[in-house]
Amino acid sequence: MPKKAITIIASEDSYENLASFSSIDELNKTVRHYKEKFKDQITKNAIRVLTELHNYSAKYFGCSFRSKQNLADSLNISRRTVIRACQLLESLGIIKQYETKRKSDMQQSSNAIVIQPIEEVVTQDSQEKDDICHTKSTTVLKQKNNTNHLNVKRSPYVKFVPESLQHYQAFFGKQIKELYSRVWLASKKLNISPNQSVMQSIGLTVMEQLKQYIKAGKQPSDEQLCKLAYAISYNQLEQKYGKKGELLDWGYLARKFLNK
Repeated sequence: MPKKAITIIASEDSYENLASFSSIDELNKTVRHYKEKFKDQITKNAIRVLTELHNYSAKYFGCSFRSKQNLADSLNISRRTVIRACQLLESLGIIKQYETKRKSDMQQSSNAIVIQPIEEVVTQDSQEKDDICHTKSTTVLKQKNNTNHLNVKRSPYVKFVPESLQHYQAFFGKQIKELYSRVWLASKKLNISPNQSVMQSIGLTVMEQLKQYIKAGKQPSDEQLCKLAYAISYNQLEQKYGKKGELLDWGYLARKFLNK
């Protein structure tokens, strides 16, 4: 069966979801890092295109939606040159391009182009030995204690993040897989077996609440973000399956479990 394409509607909500940085300072530092790191691999035109994308990514940090033709006109180069530059930038992992459609007629609109957070490749001997969280930064934290249900040492392996949640990768980077695995951990702890639809729905709630948490100015560590994802998942599933307790928001959960 052919893979179903993810449809992204060109809208402010979509651009906000695709925003890959929590501050303009983080975006600026990342662009400077890429220009230095790839100075021997990147063409002059690609540098110019990256600079232009950077300049137009201030409203939705890291995400711009200028058309290739507008970029070409601004830089006084051909549209084809812009396309090649974007392909080079994407091959180096500097940007990611998302096809979007107009809501009015579902016809193709300008691509959303997202500058990617800096990520390092982390080697691990066994995924089941340590609970590792990957983030947009380069920090890796290992949980060594299993003191309560938030500090689970083993996590179920999540090979794929559902398509309905993949657009959050632009915000959370590779950590999205670790965050989504917390939904499965919560169901395992509660000894329930929700279907895929329920898990994706809970996952959507988790991603949205974590995003609100960060956009509220919070700066959680890797471990804290994973713990909060677990707490939100646990609370949502507990409510849905009538275990006990009341539905709590991320603010309360963060204060309770993270002392924030």
